[in-house]
Amino acid sequence: MNGEFSADYKTDIEERVNEILIKSRIIKKFPLDCFLLVDEIGKEIAIKLLPFSWIEEKGMNADDVVNSKDAEAVEFCGRYIIFYNQNMPSVRIAFSIAHEIGHIVLGHDIEHITEYRKKKDSRLKQLYEQSEIEANYFASCLLMPEAIINRLKSFGYRITKEFLQTSFGVSGSASEIRIKTLRRNSQRYVSYWTRDKSLDNAVLLKFADFIKKISPRRKSYEEEYRYEEEMQEERNRWLAEGY
Repeated sequence: MNGEFSADYKTDIEERVNEILIKSRIIKKFPLDCFLLVDEIGKEIAIKLLPFSWIEEKGMNADDVVNSKDAEAVEFCGRYIIFYNQNMPSVRIAFSIAHEIGHIVLGHDIEHITEYRKKKDSRLKQLYEQSEIEANYFASCLLMPEAIINRLKSFGYRITKEFLQTSFGVSGSASEIRIKTLRRNSQRYVSYWTRDKSLDNAVLLKFADFIKKISPRRKSYEEEYRYEEEMQEERNRWLAEGY
């Protein structure tokens, strides 16, 4: 995460992730099951998930097909395959797949990303690095949603690397990426708190049981009342809009 991108685009990614979380019928808790998520997204975008071992079974060398040790999305005529290294720890597989989902969902130029990985063409370096930053941000938001983190923070929890690993079932490196993005986001709290929170509130409503599992008791009656009041307002909005 050495590069940067605009606060507006960060917000766009967060909102895209929130939409996925809210609409998903299979995501109800964390750690998030990226295999099921690919199956679900694949009904709208043609995505198939295959392990590196599948390549070897076809008599090919995985190193000749895939230019990553973790995972890589490959495009064929508008269809996508995400190849992943089945020998990695499950938490690393989850982040790697979420990262590749990000490339696809955010509309990155998969062909140019693949070309840069193969040839290291300097003309494509900036596009590649920017795409990697955005895909990393997408993956970290998907596996550790900011709305939930902010809610837990408001209950008095310190958002540490260890807390994220324990709460969301992610790897140490994934939690480190999230900590960095949260620190950078703290510099744009004005824009965060003034934007439309309907998607954030919908995420909190959907994952209320998950939040309560982590924080079964809140700090005060006032906090409990305010939280339930916010959630009831969101339920009323959903009913009014026909959800």
